[in-house]
Amino acid sequence: MVKFVMAAGLAMCLGWCALAQEAGKGETAPQPASAARQLLDQDKYSEALVAADAALKANPASVDDQSYRIEALMGLDRDMEALRYAVPLAGQHPERPDLRYRVGQCAYDLGMFPQAVQAWAALYNSADKEWAGRAYRQSARTLVIQGKELEDLATYLHSIAKKQEAW
Repeated sequence: MVKFVMAAGLAMCLGWCALAQEAGKGETAPQPASAARQLLDQDKYSEALVAADAALKANPASVDDQSYRIEALMGLDRDMEALRYAVPLAGQHPERPDLRYRVGQCAYDLGMFPQAVQAWAALYNSADKEWAGRAYRQSARTLVIQGKELEDLATYLHSIAKKQEAW
């Protein structure tokens, strides 16, 4: 099964978060990555799943730990379980494009190509241009795999037009 590693951007996006600004200074201090994030960065998916589950017991509302759980399940090739967990979470947190992207990745890994493209299509107009670009690229690749070159061309041209608008 094809695996796409999203280590660099995802580690920065999910592993570090800013603390509240210090009074009068306007500075933020990075918080150390969670145990689950560190284990995921080392491709230790079983251990990362245990760490994410333990963190979720302490704080069930943590979206980051839920995201780590999804990533660990994907790393263990438990894509259907990850998909079942990711879909409602992505719906509850539309401000998190990484969750919607993972829904598409799970669907892709399960061979559900139209559903993968549909999930990624929700990111095309995302304010986060990095995730929008990833979604366009993955959609285009998936459409080519399916032999839908005309749809791929339309997607590509649409993405170029969006990039030019952003400039």
